[in-house]
Amino acid sequence: MSLQSYKVKILVLIIVIVIWGMQSLTKNHYTELEIPIILRNLPTNMIVTDPSPNTLEVFVEGKGLDIYKLTKINAYIDIDAQNFEIGNNEVNVTDYNIIINEPILKNSLVFHLNMMVEFHFDIIASKDVDIIPRFLTLDDELYFQQHNAKLSVQKARIEGPKKLINNLNSITTTPITKEIMDDSEITVELEIPENVIGIKPDAVSIVLETSTYITKTIPLIQIEFPPQENYQIIPQYVTVKIEGIDDFVYNIGADMIRAYVNIPSDYEYDFADISFQLPEGIHLVEYTPRRVHIIQKDNELN
Repeated sequence: MSLQSYKVKILVLIIVIVIWGMQSLTKNHYTELEIPIILRNLPTNMIVTDPSPNTLEVFVEGKGLDIYKLTKINAYIDIDAQNFEIGNNEVNVTDYNIIINEPILKNSLVFHLNMMVEFHFDIIASKDVDIIPRFLTLDDELYFQQHNAKLSVQKARIEGPKKLINNLNSITTTPITKEIMDDSEITVELEIPENVIGIKPDAVSIVLETSTYITKTIPLIQIEFPPQENYQIIPQYVTVKIEGIDDFVYNIGADMIRAYVNIPSDYEYDFADISFQLPEGIHLVEYTPRRVHIIQKDNELN
């Protein structure tokens, strides 16, 4: 087939598409469009809440070209909310509520809208809530604990529907990671809960303590265990390695760390794990031994 024949076929195809498009645009259509809702004159102390609709599905009848134009202009459903009350409000919405900025276009289209729509409202309330830092990983959390990280602000004031605000006691920061640290202070944004319309502040600073973080080994910490006559443990002392801020770690002694094992009365095993209680701000790095040997005494010898 020659190049000339290909050109003719392409031209014919283009003509067919154009004719089909023109017929489609001038032909009457009956379709469904989603039109946004705008609430007018809403009292300043009220807010719309879920499950109130933001849009309505409207059946539209008219020429294809006019329907296409409708999708490209600022058409909306206008509802006067001046007399709405807290709680549920039912409104009869008709095609008279549809606002189109081009009167000629509105006259060329037929809208089929007549339905009862329910809107839910609540009063706007505000409240102070705690700010809780949220870390990306456990390693990041440990890093900020080690550097005694402090928030510049402990509380934030949030504003929104009263029912929602009453149930919120805290909010979190966006995830924090040590990778973003290039100084002793960083600023992070706060996570805004869904349907909260205002928050102040919307970001906080995190300040790191610049003290040196050190480790310390403490030997001969006595291991506590239940004073039962038929048991004894070996060994009875443990050595621990702790870490924390230098001034704090220097003052930690063996009497400030509790090591213990729990031995239930029906315990049937030969070894038990050691548990610890440490002062706040001190972290356990490692300890020796990892477990203790439990020996049941011969009651006849006692």
